[in-house]
Amino acid sequence: MNHRERQWRMIDYFDIRYSKIYFKIQFPEDAFLPREKVSMIRGGVGEMLLQQHCLSDRNCKNCRFQEDCPVPRIYYHPLKIKPAFVTSGESLGYTWECFDKRTFIKAGDHLCFQLILFGNTIIYFQDILQALYNLGMVGMGRNHTGFQIVKVMNERKMSILDQGNIYNKRILISKVGEYIKRRNTPQKDTMRIRFFSPLSLKYQGRFLQEFQGAALIDAAVRRIYMINCMEGNDLEMPANDKEPAVLQQNVKKVQVSRYSNTHRSHISLHGICGECVLEDLSEEMIPFLIAGELVHIGKNTSMGFGKYKIIREVEVE
Repeated sequence: MNHRERQWRMIDYFDIRYSKIYFKIQFPEDAFLPREKVSMIRGGVGEMLLQQHCLSDRNCKNCRFQEDCPVPRIYYHPLKIKPAFVTSGESLGYTWECFDKRTFIKAGDHLCFQLILFGNTIIYFQDILQALYNLGMVGMGRNHTGFQIVKVMNERKMSILDQGNIYNKRILISKVGEYIKRRNTPQKDTMRIRFFSPLSLKYQGRFLQEFQGAALIDAAVRRIYMINCMEGNDLEMPANDKEPAVLQQNVKKVQVSRYSNTHRSHISLHGICGECVLEDLSEEMIPFLIAGELVHIGKNTSMGFGKYKIIREVEVE
């Protein structure tokens, strides 16, 4: 296979559907929230989904309704193609994003966050929106403060929700390949990557303590490959024949504490944040790194981990 044929073959990997939805909520009372809010939002919505749909004892693995229940189809959407190395359920159908680090939100203030749905998980948007509405009635944060949904918008900032009416035709469904084209990131040998949420990534049997070029490339490739498996796109795992070097990096270890409704206890999630500059990148692998901005990489992506952006040099102070 020549170089041009390889490039066209790579395009197949980005035929993945996604829909990005923006939420704005308002707190009528003072709210005390954790610094990292994604786990709280994800857990709260998950609890509301269970209350909406569960007819048994919440033991999804042994539930006879599992195959058709919306809850596992949203949170652990089944793979249409299951690779031999996959031994447990993967949260591939969605990821939440929230970059607001405030721990105190005054009465009347807003909180904004995003949800990205992939593949067939998109059809469960109304279930998720209803769960978020119910969560607003129950409340979240330290004092279980209630909230109202003020805006729900698509990627073009068009309102999906207006006076209680949901406009399904405004739920925009795009392709990851279209995102790559819109990003218009320069195709060059050097690339600066900045992480906005922790990267929890195991590479060669060990969790990363600092950025490694090959590990980042492999994580982006694996994530795209696995979402293709969920979509039913029968493709081989792409091979990277070039290991990029890390020219420089600024890294710090981070820890995120969250409450697990499944385990009924607090657990700590670990990762690294910061930025790095990669050199000597393979031309075929650059689109996977760009796609990784959207889909996130590493572990705990459904809780917002592994969010990064490729930074143009002109944006760096």
